[in-house]
Amino acid sequence: FAALGVHDVPLFAVLSSAARLQIAGFTQQGLSNMSWAFATLGVLDLPLLHAIASAAQSKSREMVAQGLANLVWAFATLSQVDRKLMHTLSSEATLKISSFSPQGLSNLAWGFATLCY
Repeated sequence: FAALGVHDVPLFAVLSSAARLQIAGFTQQGLSNMSWAFATLGVLDLPLLHAIASAAQSKSREMVAQGLANLVWAFATLSQVDRKLMHTLSSEATLKISSFSPQGLSNLAWGFATLCY
């Protein structure tokens, strides 16, 4: 739906609720995709973002460059600074910096700059 510009409020409320119940089972890509979808539409769901942040911290070592960049981008797009998460993501990004594409580097830099991190 996010790529289509659709913003169905009841749907996203149900998606958020279901995702929070299953957040421990999400892959690093699933966490990244979920945060991207909500951010793309400007849907600020704090309980979901807190759940994603917590899960992402425990899965940070599994994250690939695109997932790291997308998470930072999503949180920045929604103007949500989670310092603990940003510290974790910046540490992982530093270790994996050579695997970032030019677009990923741009998204990462923009996200951290937007959050003044």
